Amino acid sequence: MSTAEENEHLRRFRLDLATLLILIGLITASAGTFGVINGQENIGLLLPVFALFTLSGAAGIGVHAATDLSLSRLFSLWSAMLAGAGVLAAFAISRFMV
Repeated sequence: MSTAEENEHLRRFRLDLATLLILIGLITASAGTFGVINGQENIGLLLPVFALFTLSGAAGIGVHAATDLSLSRLFSLWSAMLAGAGVLAAFAISRFMV
């Protein structure tokens, strides 16, 4: 297999994961927006988590939009890293909120 080729199952997995991260990004952006609008208590602490998941979803759009395989893989890496940072931030914030 050359570097320009990619296994179909791996490509499908990357695209499905990107779609899932886009959906999570949209949900967290909506939750953050409605939390701020409604003035919910302690929502300010969770805004970095919402921002990281929203950026992860935005990078997921790049996975679908990229025409080059290496660029699509780069967007996959960015999206996964931002989602991981969002999970770590949520864990860290939950430890401080107690």
